[in-house]
Amino acid sequence: LLSQRMATSLWVLVLLLVAATVVAEIKKTGSQGLSNGLSRGIDQTSRRIQQNTPAPTQLQALRLVSSGLDDPRGVLASWFSPASNNPCDGTWTGVECSTPNVVTNLVLFGTGLSGTVPDALRYLTGLQTLYLTVNQLSGTLPASWSSLTALNVLFLRSNELSGTLPPEWSSLQNLRNINLASNNLTGTVPSSWGTIKTLAFLGLSSNTVMCGVLPGSLTQVTDSTGTRLDLPCENQPFPPLLPGQTAPPPLPLASIPFSP
Repeated sequence: LLSQRMATSLWVLVLLLVAATVVAEIKKTGSQGLSNGLSRGIDQTSRRIQQNTPAPTQLQALRLVSSGLDDPRGVLASWFSPASNNPCDGTWTGVECSTPNVVTNLVLFGTGLSGTVPDALRYLTGLQTLYLTVNQLSGTLPASWSSLTALNVLFLRSNELSGTLPPEWSSLQNLRNINLASNNLTGTVPSSWGTIKTLAFLGLSSNTVMCGVLPGSLTQVTDSTGTRLDLPCENQPFPPLLPGQTAPPPLPLASIPFSP
């Protein structure tokens, strides 16, 4: 009953905030202010609710992650076991904690998971290692993962990811190794990534339509072969394939120290 009352109160607050914004906009711009006011009111109210809504716990965040994934092998069944409400008790598949009650490693290599790459991982702000390699994850790389500032290692090799590399990830100032090879990524490496001074390995092989050049400040980075990151983007589209070719020829940037 209490939760119902709280939910009702929240909706009343939402309506009042939207109404106040609409009235103010109409006073400024007349009838045109109705649509403008509705849009601004909804946006402002949404931001206020987000600012005042507590972040999910680690348990809630992991279950949010699972809820957006297809798990045909039942690998994540342990995350919903009634016997455990503590992700750090050692029974949650793929979940590791190096300090009490802080999830630091998530290792789900080759588990057959599919679905959209989970935005909810952004709530695991203590995460240091993320292995989601060799699955069937799709969608774009979430800009919201910029909150994972403790992250050292990020491996998403051999999935079905698309879109571009998020400039917002420049906030990940502890990243040492990123492997995004064998996906369907496009675009180039954002110039903002040049501020990640810890970055030593950037695996982008077999994303054959990426282009551009590495930011000059990433001279310490090695990159796997098979990208077009030594061609300016204005040189696109790629030249016609030669007889017998199924993809553009690889253009190596540097040797491969390892390929996790």
